[in-house]
Amino acid sequence: IDLKDGPMVMETPPNVLGIIDDAWFHYLCDFGDAGDDKGKGGKYLLVPPDYKGDLPKEGYFIKKSKTYGHWLAMRGFMKNFEHASVVKNMKDHFRLYPLGSAPKEVKWVNTAMKDFSTLHWAATFCHTNPEVDRRCATACSSPCRERSESSSPFHQASLGRCRRHR
Repeated sequence: IDLKDGPMVMETPPNVLGIIDDAWFHYLCDFGDAGDDKGKGGKYLLVPPDYKGDLPKEGYFIKKSKTYGHWLAMRGFMKNFEHASVVKNMKDHFRLYPLGSAPKEVKWVNTAMKDFSTLHWAATFCHTNPEVDRRCATACSSPCRERSESSSPFHQASLGRCRRHR
């Protein structure tokens, strides 16, 4: 989830379990059964670190982040090993859009039975794909943690901070 252009609204489905971590894999919030919406679904407002504008007083679970980039993981719960109702619930209810914009449907990608790496990309891979390069630039623009962190090239690349975007 990219907050570089401002706050994002995330509408969550009922009966899911989800988590959002910031760019450094630090916990930001739970949603769904373990979240503020208590499994009923809700609107979360994700706010970037430098946002100075007004925020709505009600209607959202407001989560202020220390970074611009975020990771989201979400799962639904099947009954009788049937996945169709879980997929429908996600497609019908999950939305992600800028604050002040109309909700848009999410483009879902079916990754079932496909090989792909879930590891962070290496700096050499970062610039071979325009979409990955854009994400790398977003991660690189996130504020650094105050705690000490490794300065090894591998560690920096694993965080999305490659030489090109330093």
